[in-house]
Order: sequence, then C-alpha cells, then structure tokens
Amino acid sequence: MTLSALEHPQFVRALELGCGEGVQSAVLTNVCDHLICTEYGEHGQAFAGAYRGLQNDRVEFVPCDAQDLSHFDDNSFDLVYSSNVMEHIPDLKACLSEQRRVLLPDGLAIHTMPTPYWKIAHMVFGSLLWRKIPMIHGQATTHLDEWDAFREKTWLRVFNENGFECIHRLRLPFYMGVSNNFLGVTELGNRLGLNATTGYFLRPVPQ
Repeated sequence: MTLSALEHPQFVRALELGCGEGVQSAVLTNVCDHLICTEYGEHGQAFAGAYRGLQNDRVEFVPCDAQDLSHFDDNSFDLVYSSNVMEHIPDLKACLSEQRRVLLPDGLAIHTMPTPYWKIAHMVFGSLLWRKIPMIHGQATTHLDEWDAFREKTWLRVFNENGFECIHRLRLPFYMGVSNNFLGVTELGNRLGLNATTGYFLRPVPQ
C-alpha cells in the first residue's frame, strides 16, 4: 500500500478518487478520521456492495467526476488519493485544478499510475497469453503514446505544470496484469528491480 511510505500517517479528512470496489478504501479508513469515496458513472454501482461493508459515520460514498469536485468546498481535505485512475482522466488540467482547490495549503495528494515497464510487459505477454494485442489502458490514442505518457518524467512535468511539487516517489513491485507469474516474468521483473507502478506524493505549490 502506497500510504505505508508515510510514517504513522493520520489525516483528518480524505478524498478518494475512483474507489472502484473499495479495496483501497478499506485501507484508507485506517489512516484518516473521515473518508469520502468517489466513483464516476456506472463504476459507482460496482462499489455499492463493498461500500455497505465499510459504511459507518466515518465513511461516505459520493458519485462524482474527478474533473468536477464541485460537491466539495475549497480547502476541505488534507489528503486526495487515487490508485490507477489518473491515466484514465480526459482533462488532467481540470482534475488537478480541482484537487488544488479542495486541498488544504499543506495537504497531500497521492496518486499511483502504471509505468512503461508494466506497459511493455502487459503488451508483450498479454499478446502471447490472449493471442491478441491488449487494448490501450488509458487516454492515449496509440500504444507508443501511452508508453510515453506512463514515464515518470512525463508525470512529473504534468504535475509541475498544474501547480504540484512531487516530494516523494515510491516505486512499487513489478506485476504484468495478465497472470500471476506468466513464464516467470513477474519474478524476473522484481529481481531486476523493475516497478509496475509508481506512487507520486504531491504538495500544492503556493500561488
């Protein structure tokens, strides 16, 4: 879990973007006093069952678009979190602008996204396993563009251009997303020190 990189983290009010089926939400409840989970469109329905298991006076579920957080007041969260969501956002400028607005000046945004290593392994070994080239994962129009979009250099530039400073990067273990350890590639990737995802810890830059 990306939050394990923080020493004894505790947040007052946290916002999770793209909660999916609530797997990360359950962990987030351990590090914040109040959690608001969000999901967009039909994906929100998938979370309904898991949410019932988390439901208490410390957890809320709010269907909304990560590009439009108008449900929430300015400076109302000390943590904004997402896992494998940002690469799917069509308008990153709007999304990051909204995050800056709802975050406290000393708040923290944490986002994890796939890396080019994951992209290559998913493409090559997914093609072998499924006998067809996997679909593009995020918002890019070509696989080559997506490979470039997943580079740490690209994400750091996007964050910097939209008012965030990256204070820490956490490189998480390797996996392919096609099989547990197809042809031993997952084990080999970890031996080589490759990472499938990177967690970016961001602070808003004072305006």
